[in-house]
Amino acid sequence: MVEAAALALELQADKFSVELNDYRLFKGVIFDGTEPDALLIDIKGNASTELSVSVKVSSLKADGKLQFHYGCDVTFSEKVAVASQSVVPVSIKTVTTDKSCYSNGTLFHSDSLQGIETFNVESDSAWFRCRLPESITDKASGFNLTQASSNVFANDLVYQAMLVWVREELALGSLPSTTKSWVFLDAPSLHEAFYIELKNIKVQGNSIKADAVMLDENNAVLATLIECEVTASESLNETFKHSNSVEQS
Repeated sequence: MVEAAALALELQADKFSVELNDYRLFKGVIFDGTEPDALLIDIKGNASTELSVSVKVSSLKADGKLQFHYGCDVTFSEKVAVASQSVVPVSIKTVTTDKSCYSNGTLFHSDSLQGIETFNVESDSAWFRCRLPESITDKASGFNLTQASSNVFANDLVYQAMLVWVREELALGSLPSTTKSWVFLDAPSLHEAFYIELKNIKVQGNSIKADAVMLDENNAVLATLIECEVTASESLNETFKHSNSVEQS
């Protein structure tokens, strides 16, 4: 979405900070052989600013109707440094790696997306140590991994972190739904650890929302998120276990 928006505005995306507003996941694309042959990208300019567009990603169903996948407003602005309000705990930097969340039914992600090394969950916050698997260099398929908004492997880990919190605290499966604001500043190194902090976590019925920040080893801010939301459901527990067992077979 970001690359298409930049192309429409005739911008070099890597020279700007990129902000997604009102991101919505309608029906995600799963690359399991059943994905659509082509995705349709609809871009409309926003009258309020010449550096902002609304983007919707969809595909055509067999009956000719549109299946919407993702949507958001994309805004480009001058890059500025953001001071970190958080300090990565020494404990999360040094604790032994434990990736059991990928094998116990919490998460269902394949090897190239298994970036969470360990985590520490509290009732209203959490810390995650992450590292991008080397396998992503063979599976990037055109995504620019050095551009923050294009590194889908790193960005997906924020939603994974939310799913882990929900499982640990509520014993439920969950899926991403919306994010109010996501500002991309820099991409994590492909070989170094980086960290995700979830904070201001609020549970309202089946909806769980949290703010998040992504930090590098030097405590520099890589991305900030406001109201990242997932929807929890007991019915997803068995679905996740089934998906996980299929992947490992």
